[in-house]
Amino acid sequence: MKLLPYAVETVPDFEGVGELLAKRRALDDGDAGHAAMGHFGLLFTWGLPWTTLAVLVHPTLPVVAAYWGSYLVFRVAMTWLSESKD
Repeated sequence: MKLLPYAVETVPDFEGVGELLAKRRALDDGDAGHAAMGHFGLLFTWGLPWTTLAVLVHPTLPVVAAYWGSYLVFRVAMTWLSESKD
């Protein structure tokens, strides 16, 4: 692996938010058929559906606080850790 001696810059190819959203929508429409099973697989990796299921199965205050509270703490921690440190 060799690092480049210069920074790569990106230039947006849209004029405004409306054009950006139109481009994103077109890309999303094109990917819809290809990733159907991948989207289904996300149910097994996302924490919120499983946390919600646990709360629905045993809806007591300690369970709600433990599951949703820990889910929130872990999501905030993952977001904080994955942000770029400039």
